[in-house]
Amino acid sequence: MGRILRNSGILLTILSVAGGFVYGRWMLLSILVGALVGLLNLQLLGRFSSRLLRQEKPSSGFQVVALNGVRLVLMFGGLFAMMQSPFLSVPGAALGLSVPILSGVLEALYKS
Repeated sequence: MGRILRNSGILLTILSVAGGFVYGRWMLLSILVGALVGLLNLQLLGRFSSRLLRQEKPSSGFQVVALNGVRLVLMFGGLFAMMQSPFLSVPGAALGLSVPILSGVLEALYKS
């Protein structure tokens, strides 16, 4: 997970600087907000899955569904807020959201 976060930081820096130079500061802000939401989702999903794999006694089904539901509500709420914001660019936010995925793909390519 550490290498994916490091790769995410590198990709985020490259994408935000390039987007800022080409499209302006609002694109830079959109990429940063999207990446922040994407990385928060990655962290929550990592904690959630490690807790499920580490426990000796199984979690209750309600707790698993509730925690995953809260994560999904936070993701959809963040996406809705990004789309309703007059100064954030939806393509920039989508590009920022893809940063953790792209870093995972880069790590998989590096390992193969």
